[in-house]
Amino acid sequence: MARLGFRAPFRPSLLPRRRFSIPARVVLPPLEDADEFPALSISTPNARVVLPPLEDVDEFPALSISWGRHFVLPVLEDADEFPAIRVDTPILPGDAMDGSPGQLEWNGFLLGRTTPYRWIGLRGWRERPPNTAQNVPEPSSHGTLAVRPLLDQRTIQWTSRIRAPRDEIEAVVDALAQATPTLETAEEWPLVINDLGTPYLVMAQISRPGLEVVDQLLRLGHGKLVMEWICPDPRKYSLSRTGVNLPVGQTTVLLNAGNASSPPLIRIPGPAANPSLLNTALNRQLGFNLTVDEGEQLVIDPKKKTAYIGTDIVIGDRTLSSVPIPAWVLGRGANPILYTTTSGGGTDAIALYRDAWTW
Repeated sequence: MARLGFRAPFRPSLLPRRRFSIPARVVLPPLEDADEFPALSISTPNARVVLPPLEDVDEFPALSISWGRHFVLPVLEDADEFPAIRVDTPILPGDAMDGSPGQLEWNGFLLGRTTPYRWIGLRGWRERPPNTAQNVPEPSSHGTLAVRPLLDQRTIQWTSRIRAPRDEIEAVVDALAQATPTLETAEEWPLVINDLGTPYLVMAQISRPGLEVVDQLLRLGHGKLVMEWICPDPRKYSLSRTGVNLPVGQTTVLLNAGNASSPPLIRIPGPAANPSLLNTALNRQLGFNLTVDEGEQLVIDPKKKTAYIGTDIVIGDRTLSSVPIPAWVLGRGANPILYTTTSGGGTDAIALYRDAWTW
């Protein structure tokens, strides 16, 4: 009740707070995503690098905005998943050996000392294969006309005693069987032999791998093994390969320390017009009537009897004064090589070779 002379008290009415939204357009600056890939450097002969697809996942957080309020964007997460890099390289001959005599390595598979396959004997390694070129009868006098000797293929036979624990002998025999498969091609594999302290390399095909007899002794961990290889090229080569630059217009000496000729691998980068190579020690020239363009490379491979630029065979582009490609070799001792072009040749040619022996 109101008192006399006073009005009734004022009672405010409470209105509920209204919520409303105003459409707004928020412009975000461009997102910058910098993926810095490290430089990939691979130094290995004939390596094949297989890179699977790169997956780059950018996860953007949900954006919630209310008008008239201060908002904070959560941290942007950027996940870059780099695939594993796989590099396939050819087997480097002799890598499995320890440098001491009494070991063989067949395409990376170690035999001899420190292995279950113990060395007994080796034939055909320290001897020269027979000469297949026969002298012809002298038509007007006594005797014969001498011809250049050409050696037959080399046959190498190695005998071994297998020694392994009784429960491991089958695995030892199976490992050898896997290392000596029957191929479907004429491919040759590297065979490295260290008999007296210095290892030498031949390219071979295995013709006879196997146990001489399967008996009770083999089941007890003792067996006799006979292995035989055929080497179409009878020469033995040094493990280390020498690389020498050949500047255009200059004579460079290549030294073959072996006792037999050695076929070098020559690479001539472009630009180079009408490249020519002269071995003054043997008086043999090999030239080409062609132009090697910038970014291209002329490869001369006397061992494989070919020359090519990319996928194009250029044997038919040899000059008339050239010897056959297989005949352009390095003789034993010093070989002065003169590399010339009619134009270009700013980048040196490269010669790669190994010292060669016949026994």
